Amino acid sequence: LWIGTWGGGLNHFDPQSNLWLRYRHDDADATSLCGDTVTALLDDGAGTLWVGTNEGGLCAFDRETRTFTPYRHDPADPASIAANAVSTLALDKDGALWVGTGGFGIPGAGLDRLDRSSGIFTHFRHDVLDAESLSSNTISAVLPDSDGTLWVGTGGFSLTGAGLNHLDPATGRAVRYRHNPAEPASLASDDIIDLYRDSAGDLWIGTWGGGVDRLPKQEGTASFVHHRHDAYRPTSLSADIVWSMLEDRSGVFWFGTINGGISKINPQVQRFGLYRNHPENEHSLGFDVVGAFHEDRAGGIWIGLWGGGLDYFDRATGEFTHYRSDPVIEGGLTNDTISAIFEDEAGNIWIGSFDGLFKLDRTTGAFTHFTNDPTEPNSLVNDSVYRIASAGDGRLWLGTLGGLDLFDPAAGTFTHFLHDDADPASLPDNQVTALYHARDGRLWLGTWHGGLAYLDPAAWADGEVRFVSYQHDPDDPSSLSDNSVWAIHEDHTGGLWVGTQVGLNRLDGGGRTFTRYREKEGLPNNAVLCIEEDQRGYLWIATNNGLAHFNTVLPSFRSFDERDGLQSNEFNSGACLRSRNGELYFGGVHGFNVFRPDDIQRNPAPPPVVITSFSIFNQPAPVDLTGKTPIDLTYDESFIAFE
Repeated sequence: LWIGTWGGGLNHFDPQSNLWLRYRHDDADATSLCGDTVTALLDDGAGTLWVGTNEGGLCAFDRETRTFTPYRHDPADPASIAANAVSTLALDKDGALWVGTGGFGIPGAGLDRLDRSSGIFTHFRHDVLDAESLSSNTISAVLPDSDGTLWVGTGGFSLTGAGLNHLDPATGRAVRYRHNPAEPASLASDDIIDLYRDSAGDLWIGTWGGGVDRLPKQEGTASFVHHRHDAYRPTSLSADIVWSMLEDRSGVFWFGTINGGISKINPQVQRFGLYRNHPENEHSLGFDVVGAFHEDRAGGIWIGLWGGGLDYFDRATGEFTHYRSDPVIEGGLTNDTISAIFEDEAGNIWIGSFDGLFKLDRTTGAFTHFTNDPTEPNSLVNDSVYRIASAGDGRLWLGTLGGLDLFDPAAGTFTHFLHDDADPASLPDNQVTALYHARDGRLWLGTWHGGLAYLDPAAWADGEVRFVSYQHDPDDPSSLSDNSVWAIHEDHTGGLWVGTQVGLNRLDGGGRTFTRYREKEGLPNNAVLCIEEDQRGYLWIATNNGLAHFNTVLPSFRSFDERDGLQSNEFNSGACLRSRNGELYFGGVHGFNVFRPDDIQRNPAPPPVVITSFSIFNQPAPVDLTGKTPIDLTYDESFIAFE
């Protein structure tokens, strides 16, 4: 074990003898350590240990003779090392040694390549007149790539960085990547401390003040994924100054930070993007309780908030625009509890709230308000508009907590459909909690206490209103599992899935019986609040105890919870969306998650099993836990325990 110290030289620990050896610089000994401030160590695999120092240049340690060969800057020799302040060392696939220069408070002189056979250094430097040269001479990190190119970080602890460079040594040309405040997907900070290539080929960049960035292995425009410290998220990176990085055998990443200790990130967890309200950031999500999503024709995401009004999410910038109620503003929202959003063919945004229906004219930014008027029978039936669906002819279906309405925007009139105890073909319950317009023309409805129903399209075509209902029957296990219905979804095969307060249901052949899936079948919770299908045909199910991935063929469930990066374990009914690019959105009581389902993969590497403690009669025993030496017990040491 070799340990470089700041001012204390180089130390070697031999675990066999349990002895330490210390190597220090001696002005009177030309073969001693070239400097006592050790900044970089590299074992070249051929028997030489390379040592970079902050003030004495580079030296090569011969383990056989225990002597050092120094390489120092000589102003009279252009083939000598560029500077005596060495910041980083790296070995490329051809065996060349790369030396970055620049130290604490010491300006760098660029990047050097050492031909170890000749001792000649080739220099790569910043040129203010050449935009394809290195962006800075203060080199803080070097990572050779498998194609012969190098990633070069600048600045580091000097805080004079100029970002990241992708250097082609054959041509000396570099592509520069800089932080751009106007571009959210740019590099988080220009001061790079460490670079790391993971097993998937992604590049990780540890920065000073910008956290850690991940650059996915891809062709085309670079887009950096940021991991930052967030005081409102205890599972975020512990600090934004990232000193070192390591991927372990199970694929988990470890980050050493300044003033934040060690952080651990499981990439499988971090695939769930999280958006929450941050009071100090006016462009963050406006409120944490999410009740609805809608993707408009331009790809923008509209978000209904229960208590925070309406938000528009610009996916390109990651910023949110807020629409909130304000009694001073005429023609604005009058209520901030938004439960439904829909875009019509003209591009108008319709919003269901607990104070009626609103239409947003995106050209003027004005809202038109529709409410119940007890003196007007053709007004909105109830002001709590819970769901909105297209009727396919320019009209809108509105599910309210006081009945179902068919709204004609052109005429401004509402046609009501209400429950009638004397009519079994009427709406089963006036509290409509789910709407779904299926591909066969049926309008499916979920209700709070009346179960599931659909509007018979054949009867509707003949001018007749007839609802076909499905209710829970405690004596029939093939009936609907519960009469409180929160979600309805039609899958790619035409199969209908129904989420209730007591489990998930699939409407089976013939359309009269249901197959139930509850906690005992693998659901994380019986309250099924929202359902989406991904591009592979798997269902994603939001519950009151996390998110479930459901393979309907096997069938099998895989559950995710707050420990996996979810906003919380509690989700909300109606708050889910599959966008046109395949991303899934799920909202709950602490913001929302967005992710690509293909990014959520099982980690196939089992963690190593190790013994961390050994006790005799409940007292820790001073024994070797590595397994290299046997543990001998006396005959009366009969009560032992392992952890």
